Amino acid sequence: MLAYSITDNRSYNNIATWIKQIEANSSEDVCKILIGTKSDLEDDRQVTIEEGSVLAKKYGMQFFEVSSKMGKNVHECFSELAR
Repeated sequence: MLAYSITDNRSYNNIATWIKQIEANSSEDVCKILIGTKSDLEDDRQVTIEEGSVLAKKYGMQFFEVSSKMGKNVHECFSELAR
């Protein structure tokens, strides 16, 4: 799971670096899911849903925006990872 906060561009921008580290240190078929956290903080959003979706497609990952506080998509995200 690669996670960034939708309220923090810096965490989003680090995803590419983390992907490179995964590719260098694991097998090609490792399961990766991109998660945008804190989706309940829409007023503080710095990363759009479209940006997250485009990045996930670029690296062939599933994409979810979640809110632990509201319980939004948390179960779906973990279920997909388990599959």
